[in-house]
Amino acid sequence: MRRLAAQIRARLHAQPLSARSGPVGMEFGQSQLRMMQLQRGRDGRIAVSGYCRCGYPVDRARLFESTGGLRKLLRSAFREHALSGRQIVVAIPPEEVKIVPLAYPNSQKDDDQVITELLQKRIEGKLQDFVIDYLPIRSNPRDEEKLSLVMMAKRDRVVQILDRLWDAGLEVQALDVGPAAICRFFSLASGPGYADTALVINAGRDRSYLTMMSGRRLLFDQQVEFGETPLIRHLSRVLEIGEESCRGLLLNHGFSDQEATVGDTTPSTSLAPREIASTLREILKPLFLELAEEINRVLLFGASETRGDPVRRIYLLGAIAHWKGVDRILDELLDIPVLPINRDLGILGNRALNGDDSITDDFPPDMVIATGLALRGLDSDA
Repeated sequence: MRRLAAQIRARLHAQPLSARSGPVGMEFGQSQLRMMQLQRGRDGRIAVSGYCRCGYPVDRARLFESTGGLRKLLRSAFREHALSGRQIVVAIPPEEVKIVPLAYPNSQKDDDQVITELLQKRIEGKLQDFVIDYLPIRSNPRDEEKLSLVMMAKRDRVVQILDRLWDAGLEVQALDVGPAAICRFFSLASGPGYADTALVINAGRDRSYLTMMSGRRLLFDQQVEFGETPLIRHLSRVLEIGEESCRGLLLNHGFSDQEATVGDTTPSTSLAPREIASTLREILKPLFLELAEEINRVLLFGASETRGDPVRRIYLLGAIAHWKGVDRILDELLDIPVLPINRDLGILGNRALNGDDSITDDFPPDMVIATGLALRGLDSDA
């Protein structure tokens, strides 16, 4: 985020980065804490210093209520996963942030003043109750209007998060949001001169977020009612089996014609893997069609902001990104390539992230936001 409210910014630490490693990028997901630390080698290449995925001992909301519980989790994670230093860049949980595009006249007034005046008319309550930041999207002096993405979070919730992290002995170098971290990850990973327009679908447990980027510019972010839980519940109702069994079917079979994963623990069935995948695809495709309709509306907005340059690639993050063949469904519905996040993106160095340090071709999609957070401050363009 480009700015933070003065009251919050004053409390953030701005210590110089370690010469060896950057800050720890910290994302509090719905069911996991994900952290990433990167370092830049003498050759300028960015490599992984340490990372972790940690399940919560209690519900995330309860974790933030308890100083001791969060401190214990963080200290254990830093100790066990080769994370060094105390500086962090942390993302505000997405459900705590409202992100809206705001268009306003291209006048002589300062953008801060114009945005403040417009927000005061649109929101209930006092502006002082929110932490507000914005990211310019369209600011050409020749345009009649400017456009910014405005990010708002309740001040008391932001202060609570910061207090818990400081109580745990950490130094918050910066607050950030998921869409900015996603854009930073892809813009740096794709290399200099990258200018294509891309869409990222970050599919969460209950809802998803559509993030559009053009080169290094973040264009748009929108929440949609689509997620892992609604898909599994729908499948459970149709098949009349438990949700955990449905989760197992999707993880082990997905929508692919390939054989099931070794060690399949899903209920035994006389159906061949190809028939299972076809059945799952037939049941869930209508829900993916609803997502495709939302995406098409976003694509129209993107074309207007990029002067007709279409989205040329789509990346899928979140739990459903692990379902085999899900990219094919989106390919069919959108007619745009859905690509894996692979090692060719060039930020892994020579260390893989599949949990046991063996070589893998794909970057774990659930670590993109934490990595984008870790990149902040490590690179002069980040």
